[in-house]
Amino acid sequence: MLDALKMILLGAPLNEVLTTITGLIEAHSTGMLCSISLLDEDGLHLRYGVAARLPEAYRAATDGICIGPSDLVSDHAAQPLTFVSLYLAN
Repeated sequence: MLDALKMILLGAPLNEVLTTITGLIEAHSTGMLCSISLLDEDGLHLRYGVAARLPEAYRAATDGICIGPSDLVSDHAAQPLTFVSLYLAN
């Protein structure tokens, strides 16, 4: 995690910092794939941040997912997982 903090202090591009963070998480969690979504300016949609090892079809399908103005992100945590199940089944 110190690498990511150093990158932030040195002004590294956000994409590089997020890629480093997901790589660290995946390295410490065998078999897990990590992604980071960013909240869009409208406060209603999640946008693709970084997901280096996830399939492009998954990234494309989850980019822009609506979380709603009064919904909690945790209420929608199952939606991407549902998509993964459907994606893997096809």
